[in-house]
Amino acid sequence: MAERGDTHYKLSRMNAVFLLTSALLLGIAVWMVIDDWNRPWKQFQREYREMEYQRAAEQIAALETPEWQQQKQELERRITELQERLDSDAEHERAHAAARAAEGRRYKAESEFKIASANANWARFQVNQAWAGGDRSGGGGYAEAAHKLEEARREKEASERELAEASARLAAVTGERDRLQAELLGLTREADQLVVRMRSFAPSVFNSLRDFPGLDFVVPTVNVRKQVLPQLRKDYNFTTVARVDMCSSCHVAVDNPAYAGSEPPLNAHPRLDLFLSSGSPHPIDAIGCTVCHEGAAETLDFSRAVHTPEDEHEREEWQEKWGWHHWHLWDWPMLPTKYTEAGCYGCHSTGSDGPTLETIAPDAPRLSRGLALVERYGCYSCHNLQGWRDNRKIGPALDQLREKLSPEFTRAWIADPHDFRPSTRMPQVFHLENRVSAEWDDTAIAAVQAYLWGRSMGRALAPIPAEAAEQADPARGEALFRQVGCVACHNSPVTQPHEYSDFGPDLAGVGSKLSEQWLYHWLLDPESWWPDTRMPNLRLEPQQAADIARFLSGWKKDGWEPAPVAPDAAQLERQALAFLNSRYTLDEARTVYARWREEGGEQRVLEEVGQRWIARQGCYSCHSIPGFESGMPIGTDLSDWGNKNLHQLAFELWSEKVPGHLDGAVEPSRHAFAELKLGNPRRFDRGLEVAPLDRLRMPDFKLSEEEIEAITTVLLGLKDNAKVIQPGAYPRRDPTEIAYERGAFLARRLNCLGCHKFEMDTLLATEEADGRTLVHRYHGQVTLEDEDEEATYFKLWKTDADLAAAEDGAGTVGSVAEIPWVEDANGELKPWPVLKGAGGGVLDGLIQYYVDTGAVGDALEAFPLVPPILYGEGEKVRAPWVTQFLLAPYTLRPWLTIRMPRFRLSEQDARDLSLYFVALSRKEWPSKYARALRSSLGQSATDLAQAIGATPEQLREIEAGGRYNENVFGKLLAYGAAQGFQYDAPPDLPFEEVAERSPVYLAAREAATPGYLDKGGELIGPGGVDCYACHIKDGKEPGGDKLSWGPDLGYAKERLRPDWVRRWVVDAQKIYPGTKMPTALDLLANPRLDEILPGTALERVEAVKDFLMNSEKVREPATSTAMTGN
Repeated sequence: MAERGDTHYKLSRMNAVFLLTSALLLGIAVWMVIDDWNRPWKQFQREYREMEYQRAAEQIAALETPEWQQQKQELERRITELQERLDSDAEHERAHAAARAAEGRRYKAESEFKIASANANWARFQVNQAWAGGDRSGGGGYAEAAHKLEEARREKEASERELAEASARLAAVTGERDRLQAELLGLTREADQLVVRMRSFAPSVFNSLRDFPGLDFVVPTVNVRKQVLPQLRKDYNFTTVARVDMCSSCHVAVDNPAYAGSEPPLNAHPRLDLFLSSGSPHPIDAIGCTVCHEGAAETLDFSRAVHTPEDEHEREEWQEKWGWHHWHLWDWPMLPTKYTEAGCYGCHSTGSDGPTLETIAPDAPRLSRGLALVERYGCYSCHNLQGWRDNRKIGPALDQLREKLSPEFTRAWIADPHDFRPSTRMPQVFHLENRVSAEWDDTAIAAVQAYLWGRSMGRALAPIPAEAAEQADPARGEALFRQVGCVACHNSPVTQPHEYSDFGPDLAGVGSKLSEQWLYHWLLDPESWWPDTRMPNLRLEPQQAADIARFLSGWKKDGWEPAPVAPDAAQLERQALAFLNSRYTLDEARTVYARWREEGGEQRVLEEVGQRWIARQGCYSCHSIPGFESGMPIGTDLSDWGNKNLHQLAFELWSEKVPGHLDGAVEPSRHAFAELKLGNPRRFDRGLEVAPLDRLRMPDFKLSEEEIEAITTVLLGLKDNAKVIQPGAYPRRDPTEIAYERGAFLARRLNCLGCHKFEMDTLLATEEADGRTLVHRYHGQVTLEDEDEEATYFKLWKTDADLAAAEDGAGTVGSVAEIPWVEDANGELKPWPVLKGAGGGVLDGLIQYYVDTGAVGDALEAFPLVPPILYGEGEKVRAPWVTQFLLAPYTLRPWLTIRMPRFRLSEQDARDLSLYFVALSRKEWPSKYARALRSSLGQSATDLAQAIGATPEQLREIEAGGRYNENVFGKLLAYGAAQGFQYDAPPDLPFEEVAERSPVYLAAREAATPGYLDKGGELIGPGGVDCYACHIKDGKEPGGDKLSWGPDLGYAKERLRPDWVRRWVVDAQKIYPGTKMPTALDLLANPRLDEILPGTALERVEAVKDFLMNSEKVREPATSTAMTGN
């Protein structure tokens, strides 16, 4: 087109511009397509496909060895020969034809049966309709249809029998070929599966076209992988939507165990037995990723997914490698790895519908530790925590403080409690970095002390009874202190600390704090001084309390004197006016202050100011203080702190202008704030002009870095999940799990583990086999670590099936396994590590004390003198008896100095604890069953696993007693039943009835054997095996060596389970290794006992058991000479 000359542009120039812009647009489009094709997540998936192809090829090569090839070819050759022979065999042809004909007749009969069944149903419907209308004359049609249905049923059953017979005749002819085909299929199954898998990842022209830039939107091999989770929602304030996680688009191997330990992102998630795998409690399709890890899951960009670096080094590495930058527009950045356990709290909090942390503590140790610290330091007292199950005030009651402490000690303690007791839970409230002045804080401390003294109840402290005081012996007191159970909860200068000994306060220097008189009364009745105390009543005699009080009062803190703390008159007036000015005008405040002065002088002012300091600091949240009975918590509500907006946190001074203000924080974040706040609660007043009474008031608990991280984990997990976690997301808990959680909480709250051992120790030994590291777990206790033999001798409390399979008679409960030591990295022989089982804090120290004092010759002899081991207690004792015993304990083992104390328990608490023992035994039962079954069969784990269609690893998971596959255990039970294996069932969870006490049961026994119960009593009496030579009888002690005594058998009917009594009498060593109880089965086999009860030893065991369950119904047996022979 010609130039017109009247335009402001030239067409040729426009064409050039159009050409250039079109080329630029084309280039941008091409660049966009190529850039999209080369996005990191697509590269990861292509790399994963290449690795999977290579891995499958390697597995096939490793499987198809020359021997494998030869075996396959031989099977194929033999199958071909047999098939050719069958093709020319007339008998095979007849059998095959007969089977086909029978199959046809069965098909026809089955079809006719279905038609007849439909007709009969229709006829019945018509009859019912007619009857509903009042017409009862038309039932003939249904009778005819029912008759035809019955004929069709007989024809069908006859055709099925005919087909079964024809198939059996055909199988008899083709049996060898069929067997070889099955063998070939078993040989090649894994290889065939690998070939199919390898082909799915194999590079090809078609796959290359599918993934070609610009065509990869059709059916590519790389896809956005997502999990849509309608039960786990995301709250966007105005609405909630289903959570959609796309993390596995990059982390494509996250649920593939073959990639454990690989470099991210192509690495497997840790603990696939627990997370993400289809058989785990948290499968990826139901749980996803962000409900635990947080982050923005609906994006495929590294930065916009809001990954959070662990430290400055990782931040720099990410910036260089991935171009990472902090994405501040997302409210829930990904949790650092060390805080991932915070995500567990959403489903497993104490107020949720899911399993609580009593159950999952081994899998979330940092969160569990944090919750224990929250409980230990009483964070819930000042801060509301929705669903927290313990609202007890953590500190002692202060309503009788005047009788307990001196004013000087009280002021010094308030000023700096850690100066006197470094391990105290009491935080430092005053003399922190945001104080006004030292004089200001000293005045406040004196005021608090004055108020507490003024409101003390003034209870008269009675003197120690004269006789007890005169005879008080500190040496005897120390012996009692070591033996009656004090060291289960308290550390002291004369004992070694253990895992549970920080439950109560450290008693070092207690004589510098408490008087002997007060200690005496406290020991006799702790609840009278502090109704909510966890210190139980030790059931001490007055003289025993006096001895211990004399001993404890002698512990003075060397070189320590209370630091002088005195009020400053000017500061006192300033504080009084500051408090009053919050309610009154300045003139009115001065008037009130003057009135205080007139009415009571400085003491009145101190008490008034002290009352206001207590209110401001919230002391009443932890302590019961007169005048503050209805005080409200002063701290921030933390129930939804994990969702708190960053703009609501004190990051307004995120600047280098305030040096040290945010040291250690990489970016503003919730976890950074929590770490800083817990490390120094008053630091956020730095750089600000704040009035004295408006300054931060959170006290300093002197937390370690480990404690700060643990509590931060809890804070990050505190979220109001009512809208985002739907009820269907929680797993259904069975009664055993619920009973376990309730009881475990109480056992921890009462520190039962300080005395009693609930779980036996585990020795871990490893060995290399077939390129894998196998971990062997021995359960029991170390009896000796012998340097000369370079071996550990380990007494088994659980059957060890591997030892049983290797050697006859080995591996049984009560046997001692010799486990050789192993060389460490330096070539030195070292014993294998031993993991301590839960509980038994006092055992080692108490046993050593008895050995050192000469009460016993060695550690094994001391076991009758220590608290009984409660491993397997649920199989032994009846829950109703445990409940009543906990509510009102009595002396069951009079030879023990340590005794069961009396706790402040409700009946429901006692019931929950009693069912806890049952739940423990039920949880332990699958492990015991699996070990006993394999031991009885003498099979290796590989052989038994193959027999039940499982892997050796799955079988060992069951034997280890941890998490296991329930389907595999079901197969194990079925296999055991098929093998005729018998094992006592686990104890029932509800309160059980004793069948042996029922009139019907006893009548049947009496009918079979007249005088049955009397004979059972004679069997254990002096004329039989004389159990009373060792056992207490109706309160009468047997005499002789107390270490061989047994509990009163009169309690057996209420206390013991009959099935346990039977097993105990048969072989007590299989239940409680090391017990003094002999193998009564051998004694009951004595032929002399035929005079009392003819029959076998096991029949006499039953009679003894039945007598013990009904002992009050039997007359006193006649005295006669005890049996002496064997």
